[in-house]
Amino acid sequence: MSLLFRPNQLSTFIRTQTNPLLSLSTILNSSSNTSHSISTYKSLLQNLTSHGHLHHIDSLLSHMRKSPSDPSTHEPVYVSAMRAFARNGNLQDAVNVFERMTFYDCEPSVVSYNVIMNALINYGYFDQAHKVYMRMLDQGIKADTCTYTVRIKAFCMTSRPHVALKLLKSMPERGFRVCAVTYCTVVCGFYENGFETDAREVFDEMIEQDLFPDLVDFNKVLHVLCKKGEVLESFRVLAKVLKRGFKFNLFTYNLLILGLCRKNKLSQAVYILENMNGTGIKPDVTTYNTIIHGLCKNLSVHDAREKAVGIIEIMVRKGLVPSVVGTILSTDKMEIAAPKLLVEELLKKGCITYRTYEALYEGVRDNKMYRKKRKLLRCV
Repeated sequence: MSLLFRPNQLSTFIRTQTNPLLSLSTILNSSSNTSHSISTYKSLLQNLTSHGHLHHIDSLLSHMRKSPSDPSTHEPVYVSAMRAFARNGNLQDAVNVFERMTFYDCEPSVVSYNVIMNALINYGYFDQAHKVYMRMLDQGIKADTCTYTVRIKAFCMTSRPHVALKLLKSMPERGFRVCAVTYCTVVCGFYENGFETDAREVFDEMIEQDLFPDLVDFNKVLHVLCKKGEVLESFRVLAKVLKRGFKFNLFTYNLLILGLCRKNKLSQAVYILENMNGTGIKPDVTTYNTIIHGLCKNLSVHDAREKAVGIIEIMVRKGLVPSVVGTILSTDKMEIAAPKLLVEELLKKGCITYRTYEALYEGVRDNKMYRKKRKLLRCV
């Protein structure tokens, strides 16, 4: 296939091709003298990752190393490979890519060190991450803002948010500009470890310095609070950013509903659900599933089942679960097999949690017993 393309045309084809395996085949079969751009390799690697073909990344890296391009320019591709492996549960592969960079004449910069340190921290290898940091300094590579953010994250994850704050405070003295990402990391650390007052002070300091978090970083703060069921604190923090034109997204709504359900504030959770459509944001399976799980966890079996079935019917109308579910729910003669198949189908499709399944099935079983009892009374 490579004979049909000039080098620049081949690169364009690879970047725009929707089938990553076809693109990979094209690049592997191209002439060994053909030099592809770094952006081409990087685009193909990202495409392979998004389609779940991580096992082909080594072949791509091997081809890149054999190409006539300068090995010192390969770092962006190695960084993408490390991130891809780490995010998909293959930490050892990410470490292998990092360790082999020098062997293939590509000296890691602070960017590579930051990526591998962050990956190690996310997997709980804090000592190893610190060793990588010390190794970086020994190599004469200077830390940057991202390095400090990664180290601050490590302190927060090891229940040392006050040490993280001290490091944050020292950053301007060392010539580094503190960004909202770093502040939010410290705020999450304080909330995670139960230091609400400190968290508020750091959050307020961030806002006063006109460092406004983006939606992703703010949702991380909200996620920590809602996961712990700190609903009141969630709305306090939310009020501070709403004044500055903050806009919700679906994840924000799902977090708030999760927090309310964990505190058994089901009416407020349902209220938010009912008012979402007016904002132009449509609830998804996660939104409904969170509400259903909250109902089944906090209400009696009968009440939970009645309300949960109502929400499932809404899901059916919106096409979020198979239409056959609606047929089963609407039937008058609800024999035990039909509802049992219904709840099993919902569980299989990931529309409900196992706890919700148990509550719904228990309700189905109770209904069957009630019908049997009623038939016996009629016979008498």
